[in-house]
Amino acid sequence: MAHKSNLKIPRETFHLLSALYPRLATILSKHGVSVNDFFLLSYVKNLGKERANGEICVLRTAISGHLEHVLSDGGMTGRIESLESKDLVDRGRLKPGEKEDLFKTSAGRKEIVIITTKGLKLLDDFNDSVDGLFQDITEGVGDTYLKVFLKTVKKVCQMGLERLAPKDSQGNTSF
Repeated sequence: MAHKSNLKIPRETFHLLSALYPRLATILSKHGVSVNDFFLLSYVKNLGKERANGEICVLRTAISGHLEHVLSDGGMTGRIESLESKDLVDRGRLKPGEKEDLFKTSAGRKEIVIITTKGLKLLDDFNDSVDGLFQDITEGVGDTYLKVFLKTVKKVCQMGLERLAPKDSQGNTSF
């Protein structure tokens, strides 16, 4: 059985998040997207499946299920249409057999949302901007400490994603 720690997140974490949010929103607005747009693009990029043609996609129904607390389904449709008009995502349908290959099920709808090259570039540019912000707020901390910190954060993020990823009835990730 894995060890379960009694440690808690330092409350300063939430203070920092409160201070960072407006700066992150400003960075995103410079790229012409909102925080909700960013969540949707990140969801498709990071949790999507790669098709045979190299496109990264998620099931449209998975987006609604995973981001239901961020936007209503009607709001989600509008958000996807807005991103599509900016050429950041495309909508499509899976080919016969493709849903089974990618998502381990053939049940349900086959509509997908695909992140475009422009959408991937926007996320890369955002990450570059956030790297600069990170360097500003950690100035003077020291590379040795930061390397250990970043390695730990990466591990916690990987474990968190494994635990929080939506699963289908067979326990497979349902993106």
